Amino acid sequence: MRSRRKQSGLKVKRSGFVYSVYKKNIIALWVLTLILNCISGYILITSANYLMNYLFYRAAPDAQQLQEFIQRDSGDENGFVDDGKINVEKVLKDMEANGGEMALMRNYTSMFYKSNVYQQGSRYRFQIDLDRDKLVDTGIYYDDAYRAYNGITDRSQLAHVIPSENYATEHLYFYEYAGMDLLLVLDYDLEFDFPEKMRVTFAPMSVYSAYMVKDLAEAGYSDFYNYFIDCRETPVDFEDEDFKDLCMIAPFSLAALICAVLMTAFPTFHPTYRQLNKYGRTIQKAVEKVDADYEEFGIEGQSGKESYLGDWLIRRSTFKTSIEKNYKKQKN
Repeated sequence: MRSRRKQSGLKVKRSGFVYSVYKKNIIALWVLTLILNCISGYILITSANYLMNYLFYRAAPDAQQLQEFIQRDSGDENGFVDDGKINVEKVLKDMEANGGEMALMRNYTSMFYKSNVYQQGSRYRFQIDLDRDKLVDTGIYYDDAYRAYNGITDRSQLAHVIPSENYATEHLYFYEYAGMDLLLVLDYDLEFDFPEKMRVTFAPMSVYSAYMVKDLAEAGYSDFYNYFIDCRETPVDFEDEDFKDLCMIAPFSLAALICAVLMTAFPTFHPTYRQLNKYGRTIQKAVEKVDADYEEFGIEGQSGKESYLGDWLIRRSTFKTSIEKNYKKQKN
């Protein structure tokens, strides 16, 4: 019965010495909560586009808009793209002359930024139907070291050409979509479990994947669009990092908010109050003893963060104030 009496009663007097130190602790908790939730809010806003694209959008692009955009594409002022198609001859000449420094556009931002991938409104990921029978195999595969393997007519050949310490990562196809024959880049793993629907982006080869131009030319392809269908799990704008940051900080923000609300509504849940449970039949009785000593004696001494209050030793900290019996004084 005594234990039940000690735990009963959640309300406390909102005045007095104990309440004053608790108030400073709870204000500090609210400041921390505000900071954490501001950070979470900022990350949520910056990654909202990612959340919508990656988790919710499940529609194909408008075929006419896509076609008009790709066929109007002119790349940049260097002229490596004409009417939406790669100028293969010019790219190869640049590669031969200076290693493709201009054609590869190494000083440009990656295609994996939203400003480069094709967008319709706020959408840059699209779900499209894939018909395996419409895929035209280029015979080009890549391994994890970005080495190309041309002329592969059967997957079993890869075991004989790829070094044992490497493995196949990508396979190039051409695929008719929106009235255009577009290059399609597929993760090698998907070859064994080919999906009927795929989340994709439409990315410019000229910005990042110009290394494919040489490999396609060597395989006999000289007429293809700059934009290709990227079926790889490629992050855009480092979106997965944003999402991981949100996943890491959101639980702490939520926990801090719950604690702050709970301990504001019911101060006896706060450690500053809860610790007094062992000094009286109830927390309220213990609080009355401390407040009574404060009213009678006041703060009798102070050393650093420690204060002496009658028979009590007070240790102040940001989020909890320790209130203990001063047994040394009692012995003296």
